[in-house]
Amino acid sequence: MSLIRINFDTSITSELIGYLPDLKYIQIEEIKKKEEEKLEKERLKKLSEVAVKIESNLKTIFKILEIQGNPINIEQKKEFIVTNLEDLLHLVLTQTNQYLNRLTEIEKTITMNEIHLERLKLIESGFKFLKKYNFSREKLEIFNQLQFRCYTTFSKNVLMLENIIKFSEFPVLMQHEEISDDRTAFFLIYPKEFDKEINQKLTNIHAEEVILYKRYLMKTSINLTQFNREINQIENNLSKLVHELNLIKKEDIVILYAFKEILENFQKYLFIENNLARISENFSLLKVFTPTKYKQEIINKLKEQFENKIKLEAIDIKKNKYVDENKEFYESKVKPDKITKKRKKEKKEIISDISPKEEETEDLRENTPIVFQHNRFIRPFESLVKLYGAPNYSEIDPTFFLAFTFPLIFGFMFGDVGHGLVLIISGIIGRILLRKKDQDTKNFCIIILYCGFGALFAGFFYGEFFGQEIIINGEVWRLFYNPMENVMQILYLAIIIGIIQINLGWFIQAINYWKSKKKFLAISDSFFKILLLIGGAILIFNWGFRITEWFALPYPILLPLIPGLLLIVLKPIGKSLHIASYLKEESYGGLIGEGSMEAFETLLSILSNVFSYARILALAMAHIGLMFAIDAMANLIQPDNMLMEIVRIIGLIFGNMIVIVLETVIVFIHDLRLHFYEFFSKFYGGAGKLFIPFEITNNYYTINFTQKIKEDKLLKEIDKTKRKIDFSEIELEKKRIIDKFLDGKLE
Repeated sequence: MSLIRINFDTSITSELIGYLPDLKYIQIEEIKKKEEEKLEKERLKKLSEVAVKIESNLKTIFKILEIQGNPINIEQKKEFIVTNLEDLLHLVLTQTNQYLNRLTEIEKTITMNEIHLERLKLIESGFKFLKKYNFSREKLEIFNQLQFRCYTTFSKNVLMLENIIKFSEFPVLMQHEEISDDRTAFFLIYPKEFDKEINQKLTNIHAEEVILYKRYLMKTSINLTQFNREINQIENNLSKLVHELNLIKKEDIVILYAFKEILENFQKYLFIENNLARISENFSLLKVFTPTKYKQEIINKLKEQFENKIKLEAIDIKKNKYVDENKEFYESKVKPDKITKKRKKEKKEIISDISPKEEETEDLRENTPIVFQHNRFIRPFESLVKLYGAPNYSEIDPTFFLAFTFPLIFGFMFGDVGHGLVLIISGIIGRILLRKKDQDTKNFCIIILYCGFGALFAGFFYGEFFGQEIIINGEVWRLFYNPMENVMQILYLAIIIGIIQINLGWFIQAINYWKSKKKFLAISDSFFKILLLIGGAILIFNWGFRITEWFALPYPILLPLIPGLLLIVLKPIGKSLHIASYLKEESYGGLIGEGSMEAFETLLSILSNVFSYARILALAMAHIGLMFAIDAMANLIQPDNMLMEIVRIIGLIFGNMIVIVLETVIVFIHDLRLHFYEFFSKFYGGAGKLFIPFEITNNYYTINFTQKIKEDKLLKEIDKTKRKIDFSEIELEKKRIIDKFLDGKLE
């Protein structure tokens, strides 16, 4: 991995932010800033408020237009020309407001027209009903003492209406007729003084009055033509409004999705701004990580794009070497020369003087992201490693070891040839059916496939096939022992597996120490832990818990005792002999206490960590026991005829399916536990960061960030540019001063 420091003129900040996603293979380093150096809280708050408004607008717009899914065919992306992130967001907010206002107006008008149309058609139905009775304006005028009213109601209320009229205390004349599937029209003629009582009774049946508008009543007939004109006009208006909605949906869908993408990318743009460091009035700094093989390509692209407005510095970060960022960058500015040790020391002091001062120097490897680099057979197990945490840049990636030990231990817990074949087939089918799912899901299918091979191998080891013994030529065939019949042998096997894996963890820890230039710890810590565990295992295996024999010839107690004592005393000895510089800051008491705790913990690991692997035996026995129970229940069905035999076979298949699913989940969890707590804890921190390339989804838009200078400030900016000294010249001047001093030409 390489680190590239991008020093750039602040005038191109927005252009650089817009260009970064095109580099593809970079990850932006998070810069630790003081609170006052961070993006202004008030500005951040305002930008967030604008983003919330845009989100609300887009949600309503997409709902009104009933947009679902993404457009596939995009002829041309929408281009936005802005000066910075604020301008971009405010531009999007303005345009979404315009869309929302127009769409809201259209939707409101459509709703009003639909209500009006529905009401008009209802009135038309009422007038058509009256036309059958030759109703007209002249006939309406003859009602002096009587009241004439026309209504519509739901057809289901007609019976209730008839009862109201039938039991009315005053004379009422009613005629009714169905005008649609669920509506009925009727008119009433009654004395005017009972108008209030009629209104109260009709309210109970939700009757709606048909207003007898005069424009529809002619002197001798009803003007139905007027209804047709008005209905046609409303329907034409609705058609135009719907057409406008469809036109917006068709022609502007790309820009609407562009707005949506910009909103989704808002936090990413903001992340870049938060990790820009201002190094002077006119220059800023951005740091990016990239795989070393892409370093030169990225440098060339940046130089080509921004020319003399940008300066690039890069260092390659080695996994086995402490990296002080300032030292690496500033030492690279001084040309190597053949001078005396005294001059080299002076040179180092000068470099220290001109380098940026920091309260603490940090190993750059602590913040460097890691890239998983495995072949396709091992790659699926990256998903399991990520569950624990990403590896630190300088520590060994455990994926390779996990790819072998995980299926193997899974198999010893779930040893069955038949069930292993089922898992293999399930993994293959799952990988095919879930090929469009996320990578972790596809990886899980491959892991199940590998675990199937582990179960297949252990099945031959135990001689198990769908819970039955493997019989060849009339004899039971197996490579080892049956867990139910040879409990102690399988227990010994499980413990040996545990000892091997735990010691492997400490061996990897020793390699990590060695790579980190802590060779003394690799021996005084990891190596003697291995000896302590092996000595304790030999002691228990050969002499058991007969404590009196531990202290008799040939004194087997010395096997764990000597490594344990060395664990306690070697670090203080190393400090006193100045063997390891990293022990200087530690106190003797602290080192003795630390060594004592490690020795005690290692002794406990013999009883706890190692015996934790006894779950291999327990789960292997549980598997055989479950299959025995399934087989016993199936045999309760007497195969007297073909039907009963089919039922028995179905029961066996169903029982095997339950066992496979249940045990796969349980064994998988226990296998993870053994690796995470008994294996990884010995050497793996998992506190690293994965390399995640900085990407912005821009399928529907492009942004052209340009620096806009106001006319009244143009002369001032030109003058400032003339007086500005290029930072590359400053660095060259520093080198010249150093060389003169080292040559004795400068006092």
